[in-house]
Amino acid sequence: MSSPENKPIVYQAEITGYAFHDYAVYLHQGDTLRLSCNNASLDIVLTAPIEKSLVSGEDFIAPQSAHYNIRVLQARALARQQKQQSYRLSLMINPD
Repeated sequence: MSSPENKPIVYQAEITGYAFHDYAVYLHQGDTLRLSCNNASLDIVLTAPIEKSLVSGEDFIAPQSAHYNIRVLQARALARQQKQQSYRLSLMINPD
């Protein structure tokens, strides 16, 4: 449950081929990150400090305080075809 001062962080971009976009966010241990992406054919993964696939609409609870790197990329089959896809990624952080 977010408080009024918690506003989503929103990114809009396009990805072509094997390109990817990284977004950094600092989470305190126990913070909840909920992300939403309007393009279900893209992969979203945490690449640091842990590696984990993320699913739009599901919560991720930070196991430790750290800078987390969120990577958005195309699945390999689409990347090989040099497909271009746009997306809107929304991140909501709720403190512990």
